[in-house]
Amino acid sequence: TLGTSGYFQRRGILDVQFKELSYFASLSCLDRALYKLTYDLDYQGSETLQIGDYQCSIGSITIFGTTTIIHTSATVDQSTTKLMGIADVNLNLTSTVEE
Repeated sequence: TLGTSGYFQRRGILDVQFKELSYFASLSCLDRALYKLTYDLDYQGSETLQIGDYQCSIGSITIFGTTTIIHTSATVDQSTTKLMGIADVNLNLTSTVEE
């Protein structure tokens, strides 16, 4: 019983770490998309980036007037994080929401 309990506790800790890794990988893709938009306002995303041992994807980028909405995602092990970033007219990130 103690062995099984220890296994599930370790797995729970790993799940939290994998979730953090997927969150920060997705956030890195969001930053990369904003960087690319500063040089090319026609940048459409739809790209996968390698970040060390992990990958993240830049999904759709939509511009509504002075607001830019960027969708990114990353999966580490079985933990996936999908983010929606909202940037202002100066491409400053004003909001990040997990989808």
